[in-house]
Amino acid sequence: MLTDLSRKRKILVAPLDWGLGHATRMIPVIHELQSLGAEVLIASDGPAMSLLRKEFPQLTAINLPGYRVHYQKKGSLGITMLLQLPKILAVIRAEKKWLRKIISKENIDAVISDNRFDMYAKDIPCTFVTHQLNIIAPSPFKRMERWINKVNRRLIANFDACWIPDFEKEPGLSGILSHKFPLPDNAVFIGTLSRFSYREVSKRYKLMVLLSGPEPQRSMLEQLLLQQVKEYASRRNNQPTNEEVAADELDQILFVRGIPGGSGEVLQISPGVLLVDYLLTEALNTAILESEIIISRPGYTTVMDLSLLGSRAIFIPTPGQPEQEYLAEYLTNKGICYTTSQSSFDLELALFEEKAFAGFKANSVQLWKQHLVNLLASIPDQ
Repeated sequence: MLTDLSRKRKILVAPLDWGLGHATRMIPVIHELQSLGAEVLIASDGPAMSLLRKEFPQLTAINLPGYRVHYQKKGSLGITMLLQLPKILAVIRAEKKWLRKIISKENIDAVISDNRFDMYAKDIPCTFVTHQLNIIAPSPFKRMERWINKVNRRLIANFDACWIPDFEKEPGLSGILSHKFPLPDNAVFIGTLSRFSYREVSKRYKLMVLLSGPEPQRSMLEQLLLQQVKEYASRRNNQPTNEEVAADELDQILFVRGIPGGSGEVLQISPGVLLVDYLLTEALNTAILESEIIISRPGYTTVMDLSLLGSRAIFIPTPGQPEQEYLAEYLTNKGICYTTSQSSFDLELALFEEKAFAGFKANSVQLWKQHLVNLLASIPDQ
């Protein structure tokens, strides 16, 4: 705790509601702010807010209207996003008005925004958290990519600081997403930003499916994987076993649906297959460590989590999502993780091909804690 501060600092933490990753990587930030003696208020919407309410039931939670972006089942993501652009811009404009009211009403001392572009004010320190200094545009808008990134950097420049959750040494975990262009003047690398911690545990699960992301793609992948996981487990259970097989192979598969509003009860839905809607941080941390292989989307927060824990992974990018497609290809080319498309996913083939990859090497470089100390110390006592 910063004992030399004469009063508690009130910090507003506001993650984007686009999937769960922006909210989950704010969990360690909130814990650290609390340990430093700050009072934290959280602001978000939808599943992201549900997640934060479960993790921090004691904190003041303020509804901040979300972007509520949805993905298409088929067709061009670029066109779908273009059609949603007026709605997104309207929400961004409303954020600034909303923030002025909350700063005045709650006496906010500082803001930490994870990818919410208008969550800044001139009279208090405001920090923007992002790994996307370079936004990869969908195919129909490749010619606009340079302009998109100029706008992105101009918006980031409105903040007092930009924290990049990656390593400064190229190419880091994010590759060209944060290393392609010179950094803005307010930007700094802060290392891995993850709510998890590494420790040695015994393996319990042959496989863990970890779902997240916007609908309808989350549900589409769930249906695909659940069917193949059940069939795979059924074939394994029907095969004759011997001592050698039993010693080399784990029996259970854990399927985490990624629905924060759902039940935390673990149910056995078929022989060898356990299913749960959502696991809180400590339980999920343990489950990932206990799993031999993780199947998930390659969202950047998931990449950071699995990197910190030294996991082996099979990635299935969200169709038409350029950032995930890039990260999956980048990590595959580095020999870390196997990647396959959603349309051609075959569980048995993926498990066979994954054996050729090295997996992540556990790391725990988290420079962001010192930046939180500096942020609190920069806030005047009056």
